[in-house]
Amino acid sequence: MSQETKAAGEGEGDEPAPTGPPANPVGEAVGRNRTTAKWLIGIAGTVAGALIASLKLSNVGDLTGADLLWASVGFALGILGATVAVISMTQVLSNVSVSLKQVEDDTELRKAIAEDPDLWLGGFTDFETLRTTFSQAARDRITIERERPSVPATGTARKAFDKKVATVATDLAVAEPAIANLLDQAAFRKAEKVWKRAVIGFSIGVVIAAAGTFIYAIQSPQDDPSEPSVVQDPTPVVVNLNDAGDKLYRERLGAATCDTDAMHAVATSSADGATTVITDDVGCKTIQLTLKDTQADIAPICNLDVASAPKNIVATTSTIPTTSTPFRVC
Repeated sequence: MSQETKAAGEGEGDEPAPTGPPANPVGEAVGRNRTTAKWLIGIAGTVAGALIASLKLSNVGDLTGADLLWASVGFALGILGATVAVISMTQVLSNVSVSLKQVEDDTELRKAIAEDPDLWLGGFTDFETLRTTFSQAARDRITIERERPSVPATGTARKAFDKKVATVATDLAVAEPAIANLLDQAAFRKAEKVWKRAVIGFSIGVVIAAAGTFIYAIQSPQDDPSEPSVVQDPTPVVVNLNDAGDKLYRERLGAATCDTDAMHAVATSSADGATTVITDDVGCKTIQLTLKDTQADIAPICNLDVASAPKNIVATTSTIPTTSTPFRVC
């Protein structure tokens, strides 16, 4: 076997490496935006789920009045902000396309094209020239296909027809890539606007969600991880009922004569965020109440003057200091 034959035989099985279409930088940029948007949507969805799990509506049940209103507003803002963030980014995932008609009608885009024709028009000097060349060539191509069956195979008519075909092919070979580049650039510009709006919407959503979470957190009752104070012995206290406690117990205490803002009582026990007291104050009925922390503020009394103390406190408590100093809240 000759060297030439051998070389030819070795080359027969070799195949050129497959090559794909040339990279489209515009499409790649849009693709990167979409990938980023998917990540942000995933993050926002995860945060929204954690937010919903952490904003326990059960905590709102003990609130009243303005506290309940603000806690509800905070909860709603937290959910709204997370929703806005997710929806804003989903805009980026939609397909972006631009037609030649849209380019023609977009004044701002036409101005950008006029400022940098080399970037937009692929060698054409202005948009009108490109549009006219492409439209005329497209119409001529349709006309050629209609005339082709009736054109003779030879002669002057055939030569004129072939010349026309060549002219149209040349115009399309130049105009079609320029049109494709123009529409790609316009689509990228549109995608960039969508991306900027999405980022702004996402940022606003995050701020709203953060503000809502903060409002909810400062308004809703929090679990106290520290050891709760427990009454070991009967203790003289001052009880200040808030709106919730006043609504529940004012009638039982004597609505007309009992001052529930600074009511003397004896605390006998406390557990699980509630304190049991026996009321003993002028104008108030002597009854036993179990008050939650969300219904009243209860403070022990220090340096209680026995002479001025209510009689039941003196009788019930053996640890009251005997001093002439008037009582004060600790």
